[in-house]
Amino acid sequence: MSSTSEWSPFYQALNRIGPRLLHGVHRDLVEYVALEASDTDSFFSWGLHSAFWDWEQGKCEEAVERALNQWVCSVQQHLGEILGDDSLLPFEQLGITPSKRSELRVSTKRIRLRLDRDQIKTFIGSVLFDLGSNSSSPQLVMQGVIQPYAKSTDGTWVHAVMLPWRRIINLLKRDWSVAYQMSPRDWEELIAAAFDRAGYDEVILTPRSGDHGRDVIAVKKGIGSIRIIDSVKAYKPGHLVRYDDVRAPAGVLGRDLQSSKGIVTTTSDFAPGIVNDPYLKPLMPYRLELMNGRDLKKWLEDLALS
Repeated sequence: MSSTSEWSPFYQALNRIGPRLLHGVHRDLVEYVALEASDTDSFFSWGLHSAFWDWEQGKCEEAVERALNQWVCSVQQHLGEILGDDSLLPFEQLGITPSKRSELRVSTKRIRLRLDRDQIKTFIGSVLFDLGSNSSSPQLVMQGVIQPYAKSTDGTWVHAVMLPWRRIINLLKRDWSVAYQMSPRDWEELIAAAFDRAGYDEVILTPRSGDHGRDVIAVKKGIGSIRIIDSVKAYKPGHLVRYDDVRAPAGVLGRDLQSSKGIVTTTSDFAPGIVNDPYLKPLMPYRLELMNGRDLKKWLEDLALS
């Protein structure tokens, strides 16, 4: 059985993230649920011990789904108790009539969990940060770096989830070789989160295929508005970005008339002579920019400090 000190960050993440995953909470109870979750142990449940045991065994998604479902039951039970006949709350002084109280009590039974894979990943990333894992492996930590929130014709709008994103940057800062353990999609997500952190108003993560050389699209609105397309090349040392890999996004700029600038980002470096290519050189740096592993590392570290 895990000690309280070991699983309390798991429970804290439930109370921090749980309220926004609830569906069907009566509008008059939304603020109350959020306050109770953040300030008290009202939604405590011993059932979380067994969920955390699954977590320790590496069954992260099963543990999170189990814990969240148990947490919802605790929320319903608590709300039922504070609205019940034995409650000590002064409902009349609060302006809550018996019929309103009955309505609220019935509404608690309709509370459900609104959960999908992306939300589970966000939760996992948050718990990993709170637990302070010293692992240098990014596989688990990468979960939850971005939070999708809407679809567009180009892909999915995303926001950065700062806790796991910073954790990855800290890993990379200590040991850049971690970069080569990450998949190409991991890097696309990390770069998308970086643009969000950099203050862009809209960041789109494009589909895994059929992206037309655009892995991330970042838009900044207002005076001096700009639309950037980023082609991300997650290469290992010695695997240099070739001419064709740079010419492709340069060609996309000519077809995508809404885009202001293209960036080719790599964890490695570029083939010698690319910057002097007669077709590419006139586009640099205002229409086309190259960011190698060294520049990428510095950009991420600077963003993490801002």
